[in-house]
Amino acid sequence: MAKCKQPQKTKPMKIEINGTEYLCSKKNGKITVRTSRTAKGQSLVAGVYDIANGVWHNDNGDGSLPAKAKEYIAKLLS
Repeated sequence: MAKCKQPQKTKPMKIEINGTEYLCSKKNGKITVRTSRTAKGQSLVAGVYDIANGVWHNDNGDGSLPAKAKEYIAKLLS
């Protein structure tokens, strides 16, 4: 029986800015930025960056990304 080819999963990139750790993953032309929580395995989406349009979408109203983090992540992963 033939094996089914599955797409390769990319490992999220860890970035630390001002003592806060962000996990950034790139998929379908967008960068999803997550912040880690206190319990293991829990995370919040801090924002989504659309590479084609150069626009940030903040999914989490309370803990949105600081401007310094947005600039650094956009420059690094675009």
